[in-house]
Amino acid sequence: MKIINKEGFMLYKSYYQPLKKLSDKELGRLFRFIFIYQIKGEVPKEEGTKVIMAFEFIINQFRLDEAKYIKMTKVRSEMGRRGGLASAKTRWGYEITKGNQNKQKVKTVSKVTVKDKEKEKEKEKGITKTKHTGEKPSREDLMDFAEKVSMKGGPYG
Repeated sequence: MKIINKEGFMLYKSYYQPLKKLSDKELGRLFRFIFIYQIKGEVPKEEGTKVIMAFEFIINQFRLDEAKYIKMTKVRSEMGRRGGLASAKTRWGYEITKGNQNKQKVKTVSKVTVKDKEKEKEKEKGITKTKHTGEKPSREDLMDFAEKVSMKGGPYG
């Protein structure tokens, strides 16, 4: 058995009915066998006892639980990988292909905001906004502005 690096294992309540017929000594041996199996992966060599029969039922459930655990970790790993790929693509513009695990730069889609659209419209009209420097615009600047607005079909023209 391949040992899976897990901190614990499951014992089910349904084991109680068949195991309650074992003596305390037999339960102790069974418990020791369970831990040896879980820690070292070894199956005891003892034969023909009630303890071994009970252990075989329990070990069968351990194997089923381990198969389910391995399947679950693979699914979670794949989902995490897919989420990481999508995240990398949107955040940094990287895409990882299955055949080539090197990061490749791909064209990222820029986020267009309402302000970006307003700036584009102003550029089309010939209007450029500058930061206010505290100086009043000259008469010549105002006349140029009025002329551009009236030529482009602005609200005042």
